[in-house]
Amino acid sequence: MPKSQGFCRIKKTEFLILDKVELQTCLEISTEEYFMIFLLNPQVITSDGECEAWFFDSKYGDAQRYPSFGQMMEEILNDPEFLG
Repeated sequence: MPKSQGFCRIKKTEFLILDKVELQTCLEISTEEYFMIFLLNPQVITSDGECEAWFFDSKYGDAQRYPSFGQMMEEILNDPEFLG
């Protein structure tokens, strides 16, 4: 997924840029029941006042960072694999 869409894909071998302080203040907006975790990071706010958002797929060890919740949901809901 290209970075030009406003998010970055983080591979297992890359450094995850969500420090311990930020992680402790994140709001989980999901359940771990389906191996997917959605977080809002109130430590990073856009100029529009939206929190940065994170999607973790714990089943595959994949993480995606989005500038906002809206952009995260738009990307996820337009992904046929996610809705599969």
